Amino acid sequence: MTMGNKEENLFISFYGEHFISPVHQDISDLNLHLSRREKLYRMLGLPPVAFKGKTILEVGPGGGYNSLAFFVWGADMDFIEPNPKAQEEIPDLLRRHNIERERWSLQKCRLEDAVFSHRYDIVIAEGFIPGLNNREPVIRRLSDVVNPGGVIVVTCIDDISFFFENIRRLISARLTGNTDIFQQKVDTLCEAFSTHLKNLIYASRPVEDWVTDQFLNPALYADLFSIEDCINEFDEGFEILGSSPDLFTDYSWYKDMDYNSKNAALIQFEQKRHMFIWWRLPEGTRQGKDNHRLLGCISELRRASKKYEENISENCLNIIIQLLRKISILVGEIDPFLKSAVEESIALLADKELNPRKVSDVVFLPSAFGRGQQYVSMVKKFL
Repeated sequence: MTMGNKEENLFISFYGEHFISPVHQDISDLNLHLSRREKLYRMLGLPPVAFKGKTILEVGPGGGYNSLAFFVWGADMDFIEPNPKAQEEIPDLLRRHNIERERWSLQKCRLEDAVFSHRYDIVIAEGFIPGLNNREPVIRRLSDVVNPGGVIVVTCIDDISFFFENIRRLISARLTGNTDIFQQKVDTLCEAFSTHLKNLIYASRPVEDWVTDQFLNPALYADLFSIEDCINEFDEGFEILGSSPDLFTDYSWYKDMDYNSKNAALIQFEQKRHMFIWWRLPEGTRQGKDNHRLLGCISELRRASKKYEENISENCLNIIIQLLRKISILVGEIDPFLKSAVEESIALLADKELNPRKVSDVVFLPSAFGRGQQYVSMVKKFL
């Protein structure tokens, strides 16, 4: 994707085709919603006071639900949103929450086509970069529009963190492979996976949005964007400020200007990467080679899964089941629960009479969720 020859953005294509914006949030308890956002941004090194009086750029805000916190904290917002459905929802939401019109602007375009008259102290790109097949020009543009000394916040998805959603996506393909009717697919998947989402105690997304975006959206088979990718692809002008989950410890002396914080972060990430596979895993480290072996198998599974969705075949399914058996052994070294969840998934995929009720009623898989999306904040060096 270059500025002059833009590659297709699968998110925009999918959302536009079905005129949807499946990123709604339950904000019926607004104080709870704001508290969640405050905790997140505090972990990222940005307490509410950091937003007061600032003009913030947010790329891909969806319906604007998460942005409400920034207004409450005293910021003004510039939005870039290419999805037509979300473009309709943003003004409606802000009007219902009495956000003055002069406090926000909206460019209805892709980031590559946006026009900027100034740089920003804080740039936010939540849920935006994973799924782009060629993200280099997007990262370059994001880097350019943040002020020196300012902060950029991005989200990452790791192959390992997406593992159990990948399994659910495979099961989804088995359940819906006989219909081309979009809403029928959504209804079937809601029936199958509603019990799963209820096990994710703090989930705030409607089940219909979740199954639509996770199991039917082709963008999730495009390139993901791990924390390792993030560290490597934002250039040496950026330093990590914080992350959620909180992964990094810096024991360097502040006067040690030769300390390479990026290399230190990469080493820590390599040792902790397995923790992304299940949100209940406590902090722990493993040999990097063990996590690389696990990552290799899971990445191979995701490639095989994409092929299976494109061409439903027994041969491809057999390859996937063999990969899952290998992964079952590897995850059993981490926690017995993970092995049980994978073995249960294999049984579902091999079931010739699979139906939504069977998926809903299994024992282990409904509780198996990775630390799916990670947040990283980075400071653009002042000098």
